[in-house]
Amino acid sequence: MTRSKSPQEKEKCKISAWFTVSLSLAACCLVALIVLGVVIVQPVVETDSLSFQEANCTTVNSYFTGEKPSCSCGKYCSSWYPCHRYLVRYVPAAGGNGTARDAVMFDTEGGLNKGRTAGEDLQCATRPCNNYDHGDSELTRFNTTYGEGQIYTCLYNPNDPGFVILTRLFTWNAVFHSMLWPSIGSVIFSALTVYWGLRCKKASGTGPDSSITVVSKNDRPPPYDGGFIYNN
Repeated sequence: MTRSKSPQEKEKCKISAWFTVSLSLAACCLVALIVLGVVIVQPVVETDSLSFQEANCTTVNSYFTGEKPSCSCGKYCSSWYPCHRYLVRYVPAAGGNGTARDAVMFDTEGGLNKGRTAGEDLQCATRPCNNYDHGDSELTRFNTTYGEGQIYTCLYNPNDPGFVILTRLFTWNAVFHSMLWPSIGSVIFSALTVYWGLRCKKASGTGPDSSITVVSKNDRPPPYDGGFIYNN
C-alpha cells in the first residue's frame, strides 16, 4: 500500500518545483540577453548605424570576387554563396554640399559589420544562403534592383563615409527593448530563485524525520544497580 505524503513533504515538493521553474526562466532570460546582444546590439554599436543618414546612391560597378563563403541554411543544412562586391557613388540627401562620394555597398548593418574589416574579396553586398541554387535567384533579383547604373536610396555614416547600407534593420527602440525586457526578467527570476532556494533550504531542515521523540520520565527503565540476576 502506498503511503500518502505528509503536509511537510507536499510543501517540499511545491517549493522544489517553484525553485526549478524560477531557475529555468532566469537562465532563459540570460540566454536571450546574450543572443539579442550579439544579433542586435553588437552590429548597431560597432557600425554606429543609428547615426546613418539618407543619401542617393548609384551603382558604378559590381563584380564576382571569386570567393564562395560557406553559410548555414538551417538545421543540418550548410551551403555557400558567391560573393559579389558593389561599388557605388552617393550624394548625401542633406548637407555635404552635393559632393559625390565613392563607397562599398552592403545590404544591412549586419552585413556591414561582417564585411567592413574583411578583405575586398569578402566584402559581399548580400549573403543569400540556400541549398538549392546557392542564392543565384536572389542575386539575380538583387542585381536587377541595385545593378550598374541603378539609382536608389541608401544610408551612409558621416563618420565613416566609405561604406553605405541599403536598409537599417534595427532602430533605437529595438536596441532598447532587446536589452530592457531580458534584463528585467533576469533580475526578477534570479530574485525568485534565491527566494525559493532559501525556502527549500529551510524546508529541508524540518519535517517528520528531523523531529526528536522525547521519552517521559515514567517510561524510562529502572536504573541498573550492577547486580546479577539468576534464574532458578
